Amino acid sequence: MPTAEPWQTPETWRQWMIQHRHAVTLVALVLLMGGETLRPDSTGSGWISDLLLSIVILASTYDVLIRHRRFVLVVMTAVPTFSMIWVIRCLDEFGSRESNVGLFVVRDVLMIGFLSYVVFLIGRDVFRAHRVTTDQILGGVSVYLLLGLIWALAYLIVVMLDPAAIDFPVESDQLPGRRTATLIYFSFTTLTTLGLGDVVPVSSLARTLTWSESVTGQLYIAVTMAKLVGLRLANLTQSQGKEERKPH
Repeated sequence: MPTAEPWQTPETWRQWMIQHRHAVTLVALVLLMGGETLRPDSTGSGWISDLLLSIVILASTYDVLIRHRRFVLVVMTAVPTFSMIWVIRCLDEFGSRESNVGLFVVRDVLMIGFLSYVVFLIGRDVFRAHRVTTDQILGGVSVYLLLGLIWALAYLIVVMLDPAAIDFPVESDQLPGRRTATLIYFSFTTLTTLGLGDVVPVSSLARTLTWSESVTGQLYIAVTMAKLVGLRLANLTQSQGKEERKPH
């Protein structure tokens, strides 16, 4: 009597996890964007921001390690960033936020470095793909959202060092509890060239970041769409060629 095979082998599970790795990063990013912009304006809600950022770090680390296994580089970028988030959160419980501006800047610089590394690896996966899959498309979307988050963190650094660098429409948007959400909103309206004009960059550095993000967003969409459409057409051409060579 033949022995029944297991429903899933470890290798099959690994392949499944690799094929859906970009979806995990995308879900974490959507949670961060939605949670950060919709969370209540209260002192204790800072825990929500830190938790959502930590989820993005963990999801991105999973995305990178499951496919590339670059353990040393991930540890060197992800662990310091993750640790700094929670060190600052603990320190913030015992002191004022203003006294820790330097630590916040270090945290955001580490976060930008880590996310830039993730963008490089996921982007390389997307552009090296030989066929269009759902996960490759989700990877392309994840890179786009990561770019918006990276620029939002850069704006946050600029505002922390120079509060007058960006003009906010509402005074309460400058408060630490709302500033990150407002800058995420500003970043994505800039990345998509929507540009509503309610948040205005004032300093030279803020303006430079704004136009560079706008150009990057447009170039990324153009290049990514060209790549995906080209791959799709190539796959269709190959499929049609195989069908024509089949004996009738």
